[in-house]
Amino acid sequence: MQHPRRNLFLLAIIALLLVGGYLFYTNNRFVPPAVPNPNGYEVLLEAAKQLHPRTGWYYESTDEERATIIATNKPVLELARRGLEMDSVVPINWTAPDMQGHLDQLSGIRELARAFSAARYAAQAAGNRSVAVQNGADMLRLANHSYQGGLLVDLLVGFAIQNMGLDSLAKIVDEMDRDSCEELLREIEQLDFEPGVIEKAMTVDAQRAKIEMGAATYFLAAWQSSAITAASVKSTKVAFDRVRSLHKQLQLRIALRLFLLDNQRLPEVLAELEPEYMQNGLDDLLSDKPFVYRPADESYELYSVGPNGNDDGGPNDDETKSDDVRLDTEEFKLEASDAKNTELRFPQ
Repeated sequence: MQHPRRNLFLLAIIALLLVGGYLFYTNNRFVPPAVPNPNGYEVLLEAAKQLHPRTGWYYESTDEERATIIATNKPVLELARRGLEMDSVVPINWTAPDMQGHLDQLSGIRELARAFSAARYAAQAAGNRSVAVQNGADMLRLANHSYQGGLLVDLLVGFAIQNMGLDSLAKIVDEMDRDSCEELLREIEQLDFEPGVIEKAMTVDAQRAKIEMGAATYFLAAWQSSAITAASVKSTKVAFDRVRSLHKQLQLRIALRLFLLDNQRLPEVLAELEPEYMQNGLDDLLSDKPFVYRPADESYELYSVGPNGNDDGGPNDDETKSDDVRLDTEEFKLEASDAKNTELRFPQ
């Protein structure tokens, strides 16, 4: 026997939930990040427009063309550095978000990262280690400027740029003197991602979606896609922990270099680095386990066991067999056939 009153009661409850959710999403105030004036991000975009068109392909260019790319980009990178000295916020048109235009801007930011990478390579090849270190550190600064106040896609691009910068600096560590190591270690400790960046970016994403879809439609869509959203948050968190693991690995590599310079040997265990060389812990955020460290004379193995928590013997070319994560310390080959294996690859 049906109960009309019970059915009406259930319908009333559902209606109240929908109305309550609608009012929550329409009345929950969102205050867009204040855009500084001048905005360093706008300076970075202007610099990106002036880059040599072959910047992203410097690794497969001839020596002559590569020299032209580096020379053309030199004043452009000085302009970008001025932008990196300013406060930056990603400019978003909140009245009518234009994702295609924003994706074009992100392409320019990534091209700037490639320009810094090219300058790092050229400086290191010429034996100018201080300039090489500066360009690698500038990539980390660019990563931090690329996502402030932005969307989730901005944050993911920031992850990728930071990954490039960390790899670039890892290639220089073993050539650095003590003063350079100490200076770089102090600087990169300040260039890690801030806590809560994923949540901030998702809040901005939600507001943009509400503007595009309308609050009521957005509420229904968000309710229906909650499982997909949870999966997206989880994968972004893994990407975040991965880049922070690489960030910690670079700090450890610099600390190991300092220890070697001071003691003419490597530590037997990473714990020997504390507290003189490492003051902010040795733990790996990606695996919640210690880093794998195997010293041998003046070389060593250092990597994370990755999200699965198992030591697969270190990273290898077959990603299906290893979940381990390690900084890339090998310089790429300047040949077109090696294009897919260069620093240009951005992690998904």
